[in-house]
Amino acid sequence: TVSSKRLASMAKKEGFVFREALTGFKWLSHAALDLQDKEQKQVLLTYEEAIGFLCGTTVHDKDGVATAAVLGQMAYSTYAAGQTLRWVLEDFHERYGWHVNYNGYWRSTDASTLPRLFDKLRKEGFPSTFSSHATGRRYAVTSVRDLTVGTDTAEPSGHSVLPGDRKSEFLTFRIQSGIFGAEGDEPDTVLSLRGSGTEPKIKYYSELRCPDGSRAVSGEARAVLVDIVDAATEYCLNPCDNGLVRPGT
Repeated sequence: TVSSKRLASMAKKEGFVFREALTGFKWLSHAALDLQDKEQKQVLLTYEEAIGFLCGTTVHDKDGVATAAVLGQMAYSTYAAGQTLRWVLEDFHERYGWHVNYNGYWRSTDASTLPRLFDKLRKEGFPSTFSSHATGRRYAVTSVRDLTVGTDTAEPSGHSVLPGDRKSEFLTFRIQSGIFGAEGDEPDTVLSLRGSGTEPKIKYYSELRCPDGSRAVSGEARAVLVDIVDAATEYCLNPCDNGLVRPGT
């Protein structure tokens, strides 16, 4: 849920199945087994944001050893063909878009702050736009998934496909920047806000898909993503009034 959507972009273009799951290999392994046993799909790759990978289904858990072997095979065949791994990555970007990430967290001295802020958002209703004070831009919110209560405005039923959990705070906003030419109201940005399970932290994970390599490489896409996150943070968390601080401050 907080991992890169690079494979989702690839799946959309190539026509294979991409299945999202909750973070943690307990959930990822179950999703892989369901695809394999219930839907008769061949599972090629399972991965999570915390650098955990599983290639194939020989072992139904995080497997760095097998992943390293697959990468070694990939490197061998790539260089044998007169190419480089960097070329492979650049080719991926050209085919499926540049995916820019911006992640971090806010610290709080009061563990009750996060549920209070999220409950306030639910009662007042989620925003349709985030407005940036820095740039004056307005970013459209196309849908919101609330895994705390199990809702998702992108689903016809209004219910989240992924299981909800009342014990944890977890919101995901799907956003259209309006800058990089997304089709219709299709979102090009995903921002998730979640509480840490061990510390009074509010973590944020964000990603923007940019189809234009020059605008991604120049840093423009990242600057837009940072602006979106700052606008959303100000609206949802209001850090100054709620005693939230970034690490190192």
